[in-house]
Amino acid sequence: MEMILLDANGSRMDAVLLAAARDRMRVALRNRKDTIELRREGDLWVSENGRTFECEAWIAGGYPGEETLCYVLSQRALAA
Repeated sequence: MEMILLDANGSRMDAVLLAAARDRMRVALRNRKDTIELRREGDLWVSENGRTFECEAWIAGGYPGEETLCYVLSQRALAA
């Protein structure tokens, strides 16, 4: 699943979701060599180095269960 992350300074980043659980996810950012792990803290996602992100958009790829995953990872975004 593709996504757009918004960091604290307002920069948008294209990312691909590689793995997810209720309070953690691993993503690959465009033009970066390494993946990052994000953990949920309230409405924000925080990286290993303390950088905060919001999930601005989820771009569905059409696989089974995708709607449920989006709901679990970003209930606030879907309610807006």
